[in-house]
Amino acid sequence: FNFYNGRLRDTKSKADGAAVYNTGTFNMYGGTISNNTTTGSGGGVIVGADRDNIFNMYDGTISGNTTSGSGGGVFVDYGTFNMYGGTITGNSANVEGGGVFVNGYGTFNLQDGTISNNKSTASKNISYQYGGGGVYSNGHLYLSGGTITGNTATADGNGVFVRSGSVTLSRNVQIKDNTQSNL
Repeated sequence: FNFYNGRLRDTKSKADGAAVYNTGTFNMYGGTISNNTTTGSGGGVIVGADRDNIFNMYDGTISGNTTSGSGGGVFVDYGTFNMYGGTITGNSANVEGGGVFVNGYGTFNLQDGTISNNKSTASKNISYQYGGGGVYSNGHLYLSGGTITGNTATADGNGVFVRSGSVTLSRNVQIKDNTQSNL
């Protein structure tokens, strides 16, 4: 599916992936996925539970999405999320991954773009909640460009929290100005 300059917004759902539940290949070339809410996972987008599912973000904005679970902006379950540009901003998760959550078999490649001003309100007092205001990962994380900035978490990992899995840093990714929240 190719998404050009459209708007997917203001959806309220109890299921995963309030605006987009991706099972296949989704190419985002512009537009917005904004102000969606779910009580499941993936306030804006979920990349479904199959390794062949791919979400490519070349441009556009994923913003203002919320979840009472994990992955305010994007939840990567088993597939791959490639971010080549665009912005993920102002999203919120009550558990982990305010901007992006990467599950154990999922993969997130950040090559360019900005992940900013997202928040995780995971509780420091609950042993299985970890935070990750910008990005939370227990899967495969490749950071080779782009910026992760201005994100907050009430638990750990204001910008990026890697619980397990693998992480590869290269080139010039910038992770800066992320802060602890006292919510």
